[in-house]
Amino acid sequence: MIDIIQTDTKKLRKVFLNLPNTLFGRNTPFIMTPFILVRDTLIKAKNPYFSSGEMVLLVAFRNGIPAGRILIGYSNNFIKTLNKREGVFSLFDFEENYEVFKALADRADEIFKGWNISLIRGPLPPDGEDNFRGALTDGFNEPPYFLTSWNPPYYNDFYEKYGFIRYNTLYALRLKQDRGFPERFTRLAEKTRDRFGVTIRPFDFKKVDREIKIIKKIVDDTFTPELVENWGDFLPPDEEGIRFLVKSLKAFAEPGLVLLGFVKGEPAGLVVGIPDFNQLFKGLNGNLSLKLLYRFIFKKKTINKARILIFGVSQKHRNKGVDINLMYELYKKSFELNISEMEGSTIGETNYPMWKAVEHIGGRIYKEYRFYKLKVQS
Repeated sequence: MIDIIQTDTKKLRKVFLNLPNTLFGRNTPFIMTPFILVRDTLIKAKNPYFSSGEMVLLVAFRNGIPAGRILIGYSNNFIKTLNKREGVFSLFDFEENYEVFKALADRADEIFKGWNISLIRGPLPPDGEDNFRGALTDGFNEPPYFLTSWNPPYYNDFYEKYGFIRYNTLYALRLKQDRGFPERFTRLAEKTRDRFGVTIRPFDFKKVDREIKIIKKIVDDTFTPELVENWGDFLPPDEEGIRFLVKSLKAFAEPGLVLLGFVKGEPAGLVVGIPDFNQLFKGLNGNLSLKLLYRFIFKKKTINKARILIFGVSQKHRNKGVDINLMYELYKKSFELNISEMEGSTIGETNYPMWKAVEHIGGRIYKEYRFYKLKVQS
């Protein structure tokens, strides 16, 4: 007996949040993200992506026991901007039982049909940002970095059996600090700083409003309408979305790893690195507890890995060394913080500049994820 329940109460949202922990919290590389970091994304009014459209949370119960979940919805901003009646799904997790997967996918299809949505894509971020992207297809034995996905291999078998079609591959690249920053790129960084007036500085968390406007300028200059159209599933964040991201990551950010780049004072690029807090969260169940707080307060300095979450250079200032200077400064700061390894993730196969930038300084692909799409049944 499989029942699909819409999670419209605080109690059911907690069941939704905890489900991956229930499914594979033990004896796997999975690490549970603290609920407090995901909680607001499950409330439509607080979610910057779905607040303009619709969002539904579904939980599958098999014989009364939670066995699967999925977040579905659409953004009116996305539909209006790209003129596509497309929806997305996220946080799609399920036990190794195809009937559970099918029951959730069938119910999602019904709801999307009622919304007059023609195509769905995912697993996409639950908040329109850069978290929990894709279904893992390679690298199952490696633990996930902070705010990245992990799932068992059977996920992809179920997607394909149901009829989902892969439309994009995502990569995670591992960068070992023991290699040192390549000398030729060090020289290139120095030359471009002098020639083009490139400067790099940390994000100032004491002047958030000013910094958000700078990031918005970089985002607008980076993601041209043509680029957004080609990507198909991505809408650049507006100022509200950037503010949501800054607010959600502020407590976890290391200022020296969040850098802004300028060309003669004009905003030109940014990189967002964040310590891998999953090193502290491993073995915890996601609840806010004294143990979690103790680790967060007293063990933060023991973190020796970081994730490169966002990297971008505006179209206007490409080929001026902004990218290599951002990576150079990020590398230096991570070395000061005793970071021995970084992960660039998750980078789409079409986002050639980002994954090549990480690859050029020694990064190597070690995980792979997929995005899937599916036509809504008429």
